[in-house]
Amino acid sequence: MSSGIEVIVGLTLLGGLAGLTAGGIMCVFRGARDRGKQVVFYAIVLLGFSFSFFIFQGPSSGSGHGQNIDPAMAGANVESRPKSLSPPSYSEVLSQLRVTGFSFRKELFGTFMKVNFVIHNDSSIPVKDVVVTCSHSANSGTIIDSNTRTVYEIVGSRSYVSIVNMDMGLINSKAVDSSCKITAFKRV
Repeated sequence: MSSGIEVIVGLTLLGGLAGLTAGGIMCVFRGARDRGKQVVFYAIVLLGFSFSFFIFQGPSSGSGHGQNIDPAMAGANVESRPKSLSPPSYSEVLSQLRVTGFSFRKELFGTFMKVNFVIHNDSSIPVKDVVVTCSHSANSGTIIDSNTRTVYEIVGSRSYVSIVNMDMGLINSKAVDSSCKITAFKRV
């Protein structure tokens, strides 16, 4: 915003606050109550105009005092492009996908694995066909086996999907512990 417009909007905001205060005081006195209600109404309209002007004005193109700065870009290199202009890279999105609430059980004499977990997508884009890899370890902590399966669901941006009783296939009978992580996905 140019400084002239900033002054006008600032004065409008100040006038609205003063009108709201004066109208409120006038409403206390019985003889000026009707006039006070009118002053309060017009003050609210004036404040609404001021706030809507700030909201819909958008970021300024100039530099210096009064410039709107994206909080995500504060402290960023001036020459770097804002993240909102380009989609996040594959590795950035993959780092924002996670598995929580993982539990498993062995079935059919300890040879088949069923899992429950939640896939969280903390990224700004939706994903689908998430590949989950579970690594299994023995009593010693050594990883002795792994299974990979694809979850054919869409996980919205900043959302999650619960997976219940998913068949992960055969598991080594000596496996006593397991952990899963997301190793791949597709963009929607």
